[in-house]
Amino acid sequence: MSQLPLDHTGQALHAWHQRRPDLDLAPAHAMARMRRLMSLLEPLLEAPLARFGLNHSAFDTLSALRRIGPPYHMTASELATQCLRTQATLTTRIARLERDGLVTRSADPDDGRAVIISLTDRGLQLIDEAAPTYLETERLLLTGLDNTERDQLAQTLQRLLLTFEGYDTDLGHNQHTGAVPTLGIWLESLHRSIQLRRTVGLPDQPGMIIAAVDPDSPAHQAGLTPGDLLIAVDGTPARSVAILNQHLDTTIQQATEHTIEIQFIRQGDENRTATLPLPQPAA
Repeated sequence: MSQLPLDHTGQALHAWHQRRPDLDLAPAHAMARMRRLMSLLEPLLEAPLARFGLNHSAFDTLSALRRIGPPYHMTASELATQCLRTQATLTTRIARLERDGLVTRSADPDDGRAVIISLTDRGLQLIDEAAPTYLETERLLLTGLDNTERDQLAQTLQRLLLTFEGYDTDLGHNQHTGAVPTLGIWLESLHRSIQLRRTVGLPDQPGMIIAAVDPDSPAHQAGLTPGDLLIAVDGTPARSVAILNQHLDTTIQQATEHTIEIQFIRQGDENRTATLPLPQPAA
């Protein structure tokens, strides 16, 4: 199979390799291309929105209200979470949409401190008109890939995003972690764990920090505690809660032995292993 010609990123990385052959440039082959793609895609995706008097910020906000369904409203806090923004960041955006007659703000009757953001009839009509045009633009921008390649790219990006996002399981005190019900543990995301482990002196090894342990769980029986760094479950690296749960579900259905081996690190210790019991597969 012939080698693809170098793109702009490939040329830049080749030059780096010539000047600094000691550098590990492997991560840059993906990261630099993602940055390059977004710099090219963003202006092309803004163009169809501009026809409707929108930008990406406005489109994302109206989309969040539209997809929740009738009566198309949520609190400002909920909307900020859906838009992956802070409430402070969202305030200016909402003010502009309200001025344009696309949303309204009102006091929450159940909580005097909260504000309800509602989609107006005009806002509903506008987002319903803009969404098909926007999606068609996205489709056209991906026509350089066939459908299989496009779907493979989406799956790869999904796996990567899950290592950052995890699951939004609220443990209180603004802790959002990922539940692994089979083991009875809650895990910080891979990249949140990277931040945390540096502050507590855990080794620079990929893994997910245990945020909480169910007192009646297999993990508790095996001696796992909050603060342990989970490295692998039955040989599967701990990078994403979703992937671990999927692996455990498959293991339970297929295993002849209903135990599983966990690799983890406790502060100040070398790698440890523990054997945990697994529930019987559902009939």
